[in-house]
Amino acid sequence: MSLLVTTPSGSSTILRCVTQGEMAERIIKEVEENEVIEVRGYLRNEKDSRQIITKVVDFKKLEQDFDEINLENSNRVRLLGKIITDLQGSENKQNSEVLSFKLAVPREGVKSPLFFCRVHGKLITEFNEKLKKGDIILLEGFLQTKKIEESFGEENEK
Repeated sequence: MSLLVTTPSGSSTILRCVTQGEMAERIIKEVEENEVIEVRGYLRNEKDSRQIITKVVDFKKLEQDFDEINLENSNRVRLLGKIITDLQGSENKQNSEVLSFKLAVPREGVKSPLFFCRVHGKLITEFNEKLKKGDIILLEGFLQTKKIEESFGEENEK
């Protein structure tokens, strides 16, 4: 299934979710298209398609419309992992400073999936002063998909 979620900036992004067994049966039985639900799960990073997939562990139907969702509390993710690249500063299209790095998040029996992370605003100074490659951090933020164009012209979501 796909979930349309809102980022704190107000833009929308689509997240792919997978589930199986009893949880899949519950979702099919209890959730109708366009209903608002809260999903709990863990993230899988599919290397081939460069997509992050949420493995659904639990869900709850919410009695509200999509337009009523609190932007500050929706689309939240917590990652505990190791910074595996140097912190790299750059500017985005709006000429705002951005700090980027990759975070490896361990999972039992699986090579650690990598997450591409970006830091904006006041946190950049704190990151630069306190963190470096090799540090283990607990990061809280939100997920956002980004269209990228491969060298051969195909579009993928990341």
